[in-house]
Amino acid sequence: GLSRLKYYQGLNDVVAVFLLTLDCNLGFYCADVFARFFLVDFLKMAFDQSLVPLFNLIVKVIRTVDNPLYMFITQNETQPTPMFMTSWVLTLFSHDLENIEHCRRIFDLVMADHPQIIVYMCASLIIEC
Repeated sequence: GLSRLKYYQGLNDVVAVFLLTLDCNLGFYCADVFARFFLVDFLKMAFDQSLVPLFNLIVKVIRTVDNPLYMFITQNETQPTPMFMTSWVLTLFSHDLENIEHCRRIFDLVMADHPQIIVYMCASLIIEC
């Protein structure tokens, strides 16, 4: 059940977006609900069960859109999964962005669309940069 949820490094960045956007009580409540519905896999499962499948999906999207880039990213056999995306996925970019408005827009998109939209956001960022 929910009693088995565990903190992960970066959850504080996610909670901070809610607390900086809303008052303390509502911010805490919304962060709690958001974590239980949108981040529950990260809070319950091991890294290899929650993040690695998302990384693999991101790499597959890149392969579909930009095969030369895919070949470049996956050429290092010792680390076929780009681990630099870890904070992007775990914190919905809130760890890496300094502008709270940008964080709010990403959170709005994730809540309005689907939690897996982060897969396409990461792939797009890698492809476009």
